[in-house]
Amino acid sequence: MYRKQLLPISSTIQRVVEEMPRFNAPLATSLSRFFYTHMGVDIPADVWSDIDLPDHLKMRIAVMDSKNSVIAAGRDIDRLKQKRVIAPSSHELAAERKKWEKKGILQWDFGDLPDTLSVSAKDHVGWVLYPALKMDHQALCLHLFHDQTESLSAHKKGVAYLAEIYLSKELRFLKKNLRLARGLENIAGDFGGSASLERQIYARVTQPLLQRNIRRQSQFYSWLGRLSKEPIHTWGQDLLDTVTQVLDIVAKTRATFKQLEMANLNNQILLQFLASLDNNLTRLVPQNFIALYDNDRLRQIIRYVKGMQIRAQRGVVNFEKDLAREKIIAGFDTELSLRLKELSPSASNEKRAAIETFFWLLEEFKISLFAQELKTAFPVSEKKLTSALQHIDRMV
Repeated sequence: MYRKQLLPISSTIQRVVEEMPRFNAPLATSLSRFFYTHMGVDIPADVWSDIDLPDHLKMRIAVMDSKNSVIAAGRDIDRLKQKRVIAPSSHELAAERKKWEKKGILQWDFGDLPDTLSVSAKDHVGWVLYPALKMDHQALCLHLFHDQTESLSAHKKGVAYLAEIYLSKELRFLKKNLRLARGLENIAGDFGGSASLERQIYARVTQPLLQRNIRRQSQFYSWLGRLSKEPIHTWGQDLLDTVTQVLDIVAKTRATFKQLEMANLNNQILLQFLASLDNNLTRLVPQNFIALYDNDRLRQIIRYVKGMQIRAQRGVVNFEKDLAREKIIAGFDTELSLRLKELSPSASNEKRAAIETFFWLLEEFKISLFAQELKTAFPVSEKKLTSALQHIDRMV
């Protein structure tokens, strides 16, 4: 089907070679994007993965040891990643563990940490280890990791733990100021209670502030010195105010749902309609919404929830009109669910971001259909949503 649109093939290949820019994206995504923008041919990226290339056209990957001897090779990178090779023995690691690993750390008294350590194993294969701080239950230790990503995540949390010890006075004042206003107890109960929400707010403020990849002792104490002079106790007020507004509109919207339910107890269709809206509200504002959304997104959430309240009020008056518009939404919602279901673990970050963007496009579209007076944050239409889906399909 697509081949006919690319005829003559020789000319198309020449054009790709000469004109296709170097995108910072997988080859399949780049090809689909090029053919769409330059030739008007819309080829989903997953079509390319269905093509079985001969082995001589696939990249051959070789894993080498320190003497440039091949210890593993092949054209399937996933299989190479799964291949088991000899790891350094406990004897070979013992010296490095004794030198670096430490338990019960309460201050930065272990000097600077290198990014990596090299350890020779059997057959002179060089292994890389990653020294990093690590929380072990409620205690901090220095640990040698085999995985770089795991080490970085653990180390940032370890740095935050030490920073909290040093800044304990300032952080106590911060916690004291991050209190939800009275009157929100009932709605807070739907989110684990006021104490849980306040802990989430505190974590949302302190984690990006304190979780840093600092590896030098002098840099750590210099950074803490600067932080101690900042008005930490006032930080988080903007987030607290926004969370309060979210809780307030959720409470008001749920109260509206309840009032409308009581007024329509004998109308099962309307009761199902209101229950569906309440389920959508729970999905949009889950218990971990503070950790899930940044401050800018939370402000938009307030508008989306208000839109649900307006939709409920209008829907019980003119359900047929709401139903007609809901059919449009349902179609796009189904398309979103399909793409989430089919999303591969190896999908590019670009594709994941595009799918998330589509989710928020759909929320804006709901505002345009059901609560126009709230106004959308940007222009949105069925055409724009369809185009966004096609854009996603051109990615891998």
